[in-house]
Amino acid sequence: MMSGCYPLESILQTKLNCFYDQNCIDSNGNFPKLNISTLEKSQFNVNSTVLSILKNLMIEEYKSDASYENYFNQCRPLSCSYSYIETYNVTQTLLYLISLYGGLAIITHYLAIICVKIYQHKRGRINPEALQPNT
Repeated sequence: MMSGCYPLESILQTKLNCFYDQNCIDSNGNFPKLNISTLEKSQFNVNSTVLSILKNLMIEEYKSDASYENYFNQCRPLSCSYSYIETYNVTQTLLYLISLYGGLAIITHYLAIICVKIYQHKRGRINPEALQPNT
């Protein structure tokens, strides 16, 4: 059995075959004698370390039997929809307001120019009734 500063370090570095060998367990002296029976065959090799098994999340076999068709046949939903909730942060809101203000300022500038030109054009127009003498 491997040894380390902490018990966890020694367990993670020890190979599995040491846990099945009583002499190896006794070499540490901290573990009582275990009654080991034959276990089912594992995908992990006897020479695998506990750390490598933990990295594989101790999963022997992945089974994925997701059947959405069976789910919908059993539940029979009338409709299926989803919603997406978007949250705005302060920076995004501030940028929207600045761009809105900038767009309105540009539109107002051009509208003012057009209004002034229309006013000047009407003011410069000669009124024929004003030129006729009153008789």
